[in-house]
Amino acid sequence: MLYAPLWYNAAEMVFSWSKAADDAVMAKLGVVHERLASQGKLGPSLRLLPNTAG
Repeated sequence: MLYAPLWYNAAEMVFSWSKAADDAVMAKLGVVHERLASQGKLGPSLRLLPNTAG
């Protein structure tokens, strides 16, 4: 079974992060991605853009 995890947070919060904070969060997510990929269980992975049209 392949997994396509979805991590969600309020856009206002995420876009208020400094570059260092964003890099730290992405590094932590990278650990999870690496583990799932090494087990052959990682499905599609991407980072969504903000929804400014809604």
